[in-house]
Amino acid sequence: MSTLLLIIRRFSTILNFALSVLSVLTLFFYLLYFGGDLPKWAEPLFPLFQEGVLTIFIVDMVLQFVLSRPKSLYFRDHLIDWIILIPWIFTAEVTYSVPLILIRQGFWTWRSFTATKTAVTLLADFRRYPAKMLAGSFFAVISMGTILLVFPIATHKTGGMDLIDALFTVTSATCVTGLSIYDTYSYFTPFGQGVILALIQIGGLGMMTLSSAVAVILGEKLTIRNRVLLQDILEETNVEDFKQLLITILRTTLTIELVGALILTLNWKEELGSWGKSIYFGVFHSISAFCNAGFALFPDSLMQFSSDGVTTFTMTTLIILGGVGFPVLAGLLHSRFWSRDPAKRKAISIHTKLALMISLILLVAGATFLFFVEFSHAFANLDMSTRIQVAWFQSVTPRTAGFNTISLNALTQSSQFLLIVLMFIGASPGSTGGGIKTTTFGVLMLAFLAMLRGREDVECFGRRVPVNIINKSIAILMSGFGVVTLGVLFLLMTEVSYPLMTVLFEAMSAFGTVGLSLGLTPYLSDVGKILVSVLMFIGRIGPLTLAFIVGQQLSVAHYRYPYGKVMVG
Repeated sequence: MSTLLLIIRRFSTILNFALSVLSVLTLFFYLLYFGGDLPKWAEPLFPLFQEGVLTIFIVDMVLQFVLSRPKSLYFRDHLIDWIILIPWIFTAEVTYSVPLILIRQGFWTWRSFTATKTAVTLLADFRRYPAKMLAGSFFAVISMGTILLVFPIATHKTGGMDLIDALFTVTSATCVTGLSIYDTYSYFTPFGQGVILALIQIGGLGMMTLSSAVAVILGEKLTIRNRVLLQDILEETNVEDFKQLLITILRTTLTIELVGALILTLNWKEELGSWGKSIYFGVFHSISAFCNAGFALFPDSLMQFSSDGVTTFTMTTLIILGGVGFPVLAGLLHSRFWSRDPAKRKAISIHTKLALMISLILLVAGATFLFFVEFSHAFANLDMSTRIQVAWFQSVTPRTAGFNTISLNALTQSSQFLLIVLMFIGASPGSTGGGIKTTTFGVLMLAFLAMLRGREDVECFGRRVPVNIINKSIAILMSGFGVVTLGVLFLLMTEVSYPLMTVLFEAMSAFGTVGLSLGLTPYLSDVGKILVSVLMFIGRIGPLTLAFIVGQQLSVAHYRYPYGKVMVG
């Protein structure tokens, strides 16, 4: 009897492998079918593959019943499998049950792979180096998203989107940049727009943050390794209460996006005509703004709303809240600064204060500069209220959203250069934005002021800034500057017909994951698209993170050389 059970067990393993292979082929046919591009030779095979998946699934269920000990636990352990079969039992149609089987088989295949020795070694290596895990999660999402956008179901283009264009668009969405070759609303189908929106949400929160938050909500515990990994990703120094931080991040994100979507929906109802379209546009732009993505469903971004105060205030508020960083938002909520009872208020962290202070300075300074410089130039035909709104909006969007309410080509070169500087600085750590980050810029400015004053210590709000933080800020600045310099150099070689300002603006927009453009994006060569995609990827994960990946880990020297004098300046 034991020999028979062994044979059945091995046969069940073979069936599961065959089911996985057949599921992949069937999924491929599903995508072609719904995309309207199913080849004639595949038309008779498609129903056979569907029936084959269902048949193997049912046979395997029978074998699992034979192998189960005791039998009373079989239905409890295979409850999901029986739920999957309910549509087929009542309708005798494979149409409803097969897609559920494919999803179930995908989870089974992934679980089986992660149990292999190769996968365990690979995952252990990734967990040992959080920078690899961060980059790997974004790379995996970009790869899957590219596959989805290539299929004809995603676009209105006959035959589907070109591979390089799909890679560029997916990288832009996942890295929450907003650079787009085609108009999002007219070129992509609702399925394609849904893929882009999902990538924006995943890219904004971060794959590891999002998956960990969901796991916590489902009741799973965070391991010490996962806590350390999230500490590196969120740039959070306190690892004691990550569960509460993750729940706060998810709850805050959904609340802010929901409120933003509601306001935009009500405001755009008259403009868009129907509740369905206004709700869809409201949700899409609320998520895109909070995640600092810059993707818009309007062909002119938001230029038609340049004088609409509700749209301007709502979008800029969403962008700022997404750009200050989740640790800052969580810190503000935890501090209860609004409470009238002093006993309930808690001290606001130095990081939160510095991030908010630098953000406010850059926003106000940028808006003031744009208002006065463009007053009689790009803003000449606008009324006073619209001038203020446009100046404020265009000061906010380089941080790093990518929307615009006025043609950027109409701005003077001095204003365009200011936007380049703002894009390079970017948002705050642990946020949905890119750039070298506001606190990095703040620490460098404080170090500069300390040097001018002849002070040995760099001080911030009555506290000393550690030397390693200053060194890291310098490293981030130099690595970011180096990445952009190389990007501009190579783009000038591939896009030879465009001036330096246009290429520099495009490269900085990609590195800062902003999405603003002077019109170069739709006309990029294939090599140029790949270069810009690389810049977007590096800008999202961080240039210093990339350096850590290349170097595997920081080496610690067990010796120190004597001082040597070098003349500088």
